[in-house]
Amino acid sequence: MRALALRAVEHMLAQTLVEVTHPADWKRDGFPLPVKRMAPSPDGSVTQNYRPIVVLEWVNDKLLAAAKPPADKPTDDLDDLFGEAP
Repeated sequence: MRALALRAVEHMLAQTLVEVTHPADWKRDGFPLPVKRMAPSPDGSVTQNYRPIVVLEWVNDKLLAAAKPPADKPTDDLDDLFGEAP
């Protein structure tokens, strides 16, 4: 995920689209919609172009979701996730 975010930043600075190749069995599962989609390759993989900002937003959403505490843990006790407050 870090590599994808870094690529998105590089493309944002260059003002170009981020080209991502997805494997044949890939499911969108919340990934942003592409700006440009090419025809599938013979191996079934699909290459799509995305705006860099939507890739970064997707990465941010995934990181936030991973940082959410379990449902049985109080939301005011986040020390385990983010460390102690200053």
